[in-house]
Amino acid sequence: MSKKFKKYLSVLLATVLATGCLSAVVAFADDSVALNEINFPDANFRAYLSENVDTDGNGVLSVEERDNHPIISVANHGITSLKGIEYFPNLKNLSCSKNPLDKLDVSTLTELTSLTCMADGLSELNLYENNKLQRLNCANNQLTSLVVLSDSLTKVDCYVNKLETLDLTSVPNLKSLRCDQNSLKSLDLSNNQSLTSINCTYNNLTSLDLSKNTSLANVTNAMIGNQSVSLKANFDGNMIVIPFENSNLDNDNYVSSTLDDYGDGSGFNFASFIAYDVSEIDGGIEYYCNTKLAGSENMKVSVTVSRDFHQVSFYADSENTSLIGRAFANDGQSVTAPEIKNPPQCKVLDTWSDTLDNVTGDKSIYANWKDAHSYSLSSFSNDTATVKCSACGDTFTLSFINAVNSKKGDEKYSPYLDVTKDGVINAKDYALLNKMK
Repeated sequence: MSKKFKKYLSVLLATVLATGCLSAVVAFADDSVALNEINFPDANFRAYLSENVDTDGNGVLSVEERDNHPIISVANHGITSLKGIEYFPNLKNLSCSKNPLDKLDVSTLTELTSLTCMADGLSELNLYENNKLQRLNCANNQLTSLVVLSDSLTKVDCYVNKLETLDLTSVPNLKSLRCDQNSLKSLDLSNNQSLTSINCTYNNLTSLDLSKNTSLANVTNAMIGNQSVSLKANFDGNMIVIPFENSNLDNDNYVSSTLDDYGDGSGFNFASFIAYDVSEIDGGIEYYCNTKLAGSENMKVSVTVSRDFHQVSFYADSENTSLIGRAFANDGQSVTAPEIKNPPQCKVLDTWSDTLDNVTGDKSIYANWKDAHSYSLSSFSNDTATVKCSACGDTFTLSFINAVNSKKGDEKYSPYLDVTKDGVINAKDYALLNKMK
């Protein structure tokens, strides 16, 4: 065999091998795509395409075969990867719900008008290139953000995700929106003036402005309410303060809260909720927001309040029915008792029923009182002195005979009988007492 012939054979063999490898990956001269593991790694996806798209059964998807299938519906097929979907650039409708997909890349599907990818476990969905999209259903996934740019979009269902942000500012023709059961803290619908249906319940919205959405009708709290917010309380003197500065609430949209019902000054000042008893906040707070849309019900928001301080309630009686005041302390700290402005008549505080130091939990304590009468000698008759309290009228009597000759410090001595104030009860005192009328 000549050297020239060997060289020719080697070149020919190399060409054949290269052609074989290329055809296995992508292409034939007519842009056909081989239906193999390289182009379509998922066996279940390949099986669907083989049965539904490869009409001539030759194991290759021609351009004509792919273009003749503008709809791919592979819901609940056990598909873990849709790699290869990029070979369908003219695809109009993709339905791939209930598949264990870890990701979904539809960036090459620029003709896509409908995408349904419910319950796929998706944590990311990029729709920046899908500018002809009209319907989107990506509910029941793990998405934390979603941006849609198609101004053709009329219906979005993205409920039951983990969405913290939802950008709909570029979809002015949106008519139907379901974004309930997410973690949205705000929702801007000012550019969606064609909206006729909405459900945004069970989010973390603090307010909602529907003033531009005049096509909406009969908006009920069941469509927009059940919002939840978590806040932390602290205390300032005898006042409980719950900061809420970024609520977007003002005089125009704040309606009322459950704190208003207590009548003790508790309420909302547009920067914080204010309360005076932990019982007013421990079960949570509810408030209502006006959506600024005629005919819309107010949106209800439930606020869960946490705290790491304790309340001590001070009472005038052991039955804890007459409140003196309250004080607050951080764990392990002490409290200062409130001023007692109206003690029981002829009583002064003796002790409290429990310590004010090292407070480790909420508790109620009461005052132990001692007598504080304003007694003075009222009358003297038949060797008996009557002593009376000028405040409450309480009286008691003293026998002069029993006390005569007693000295200050003796058991029988009484200052009320020692009229001369010389420390001894004697005849001088008796004479003066008898002069009392």
